[in-house]
Amino acid sequence: MKKALLILFIMLTALVPGYTESSVGLELPDEYVLEFRYENPDAQQVNIAGPFQGWDTEKTPMTLEEGVWVYRMDVQPGDTITFKYVVDGEYLSTMEGLAPATTEDGYGGKNGVVAVADLVPSGKDEDIFRSKITFGTYTQVYSNTEFLTSSIAPDVEGNTLRGLETDFSDLVTKSYWKLTADILPGISTFLEIKAFDGSVNLYKQVPDASADPDNLLDPEVTVVDGLENLGSAFFAPFHAFNGNALPELGHFKAGLKTGIVDLSTGYKYAKSDQSTRELLFKTFTNESSANDGYLELANGSQIRELADGITLDVLLGLTKREGGHGMYSWIDLGLADYTVSLLYNTLANRLDGNPLRYYFFDAKHTLGLGVTAPIVKDMLTLKFEGLTTIDAATAFDAAEGFVVGLSGDFNAGDVFKTGFYAKWAGNNVTTLFGENDTLSSGTFKAGVSPSTKPVDLFQFGLNYDLETDHLFAGTLVNKFNPYLNLYLASALGLDATVNGYAKMELASEFSLTEAGGSVAVAELSDSIASLGAGYGYTAADAQPHAVYANARLVNLASALPTLDFDLGWKGDDITFITRAGIAETVQTSLSMIGRLDEGQTSPFGAALGGAITLPESLRAGVVFMQLGYDFSPFSGKENAAVEFEDNFVKNLGGEGRGFMSFGIVWNF
Repeated sequence: MKKALLILFIMLTALVPGYTESSVGLELPDEYVLEFRYENPDAQQVNIAGPFQGWDTEKTPMTLEEGVWVYRMDVQPGDTITFKYVVDGEYLSTMEGLAPATTEDGYGGKNGVVAVADLVPSGKDEDIFRSKITFGTYTQVYSNTEFLTSSIAPDVEGNTLRGLETDFSDLVTKSYWKLTADILPGISTFLEIKAFDGSVNLYKQVPDASADPDNLLDPEVTVVDGLENLGSAFFAPFHAFNGNALPELGHFKAGLKTGIVDLSTGYKYAKSDQSTRELLFKTFTNESSANDGYLELANGSQIRELADGITLDVLLGLTKREGGHGMYSWIDLGLADYTVSLLYNTLANRLDGNPLRYYFFDAKHTLGLGVTAPIVKDMLTLKFEGLTTIDAATAFDAAEGFVVGLSGDFNAGDVFKTGFYAKWAGNNVTTLFGENDTLSSGTFKAGVSPSTKPVDLFQFGLNYDLETDHLFAGTLVNKFNPYLNLYLASALGLDATVNGYAKMELASEFSLTEAGGSVAVAELSDSIASLGAGYGYTAADAQPHAVYANARLVNLASALPTLDFDLGWKGDDITFITRAGIAETVQTSLSMIGRLDEGQTSPFGAALGGAITLPESLRAGVVFMQLGYDFSPFSGKENAAVEFEDNFVKNLGGEGRGFMSFGIVWNF
């Protein structure tokens, strides 16, 4: 009977345009156009990144169509696309609610996942639950060889040795497997397995040649030894490539959502993703460090909206982390546009014995109250939060165990807007499960940040911060940060901006700590996408002055879609970087550095990098290569990306060493 029904179903679907009869199912088109749509009215620029384009934050910009950011790409029925939006140069921390499915990104957030097959009409009964498993991995295999570019020790006769000689050569392997699954309706799980993470030594010189000058040329691991190491590794690869240890469960999560109660638990996590929250102080964060685990209960989606304009969010979590057993909890009550938040955290100081007993006799407790109030709709919003910490093992000191903060935003449009805040914190207050840097224990801080843009031509603003100790007995530190932005499109007909800023400090005396300015021109012509230049001054640096210039050329040829030039001078270092995108899938870079300080033994360095993105059918793996001589500008040995920070090359080291690295990386 089932077979007859299936044949009838297939015959009926042959009448649908675009589909034909088949003995096994439906014949679907070879390709589809997948459209991504993202609404964010505050974003100035949105890009989409993923393995399909090498996780490049600038390579694939989305276009603004009727107020919605849109990107389209050709896909095949079996493709699974992993992606994340890049808003104004920054990755979104999580894609929850923005993608059909998500998977862990390895940094505490979540990537979006789209399985094309799930979007294609199947004609089957949609009431049947189908468990779905999404597989992701971060896997890299590469060879890493380093050599010395100058001698490190003389031999017994005074001759220098070890210059331009191989120092070591390793085969580095790393593979983490991620499985996200919907097992049953409302039941989901996530597994991360460390398949292997280690290296095999193929060659190694003695670690300190000067310690044994008579045997400078005798390696610690010979090439023959290295080949034997590699050969024996293939008898038990998951053991050998994992540092002679077995694969292990890295992270584990499981959840049950019933609509009334949501339950989640995890291993090697302190809390779940939903316990990431911040009012004025980061009292809850998603900590994925090595913790024993957690168990959370929260009210489900069906009982979060109690009535029109009234919402309730409740969470209770138990966790065992380094330092002791703990509990964290909060209640958020929404009344129209107002929100009242209550929280209670406790953390035992010891792990041994009965943790419940330690909650009362050897534990810390933090209680908090927070309020968000829109005083004037769309114009003035205030936030208040207070926390107090009580240590059951010591006497309570209200002056030292309390923190209070008030912040607000006033927005009268471009003509005038400002933010303001004030925070007072004793020495002993702690969030227990958050980031105490937002508390600034033992201080009083206040600030205001007014800005105005009366015309389209310019914007002026000032960030002012005041800081002293919480007893108001120390030095009063005043920090001023004025800035000016000029928008020259209306005046010159160019998409050009000029920015300038300064940072000053007034304590016992006045000082200029930072200053800088920049000019940027976009879309100067069909081939000149952008030009930029800037100057920076940082008083704390030994060489305080820095200058940069950059340019991006596009569409120079069909096989050369992008070409970037970056020139920087910072202190005693001058860098020149050129990067080229070739045929959309190849990225290359040539980096050079000149070091001007006296006595420099490596006055010049250079590096060459290249990466090829494989087709989506091979899950967009990236084959890379990097070579360097006295200069290592890359973000790591596992890729060929030159790392920039504030328009300057971030990594300027590498003196005295050369390197060669090549391999392949998958990240989806």
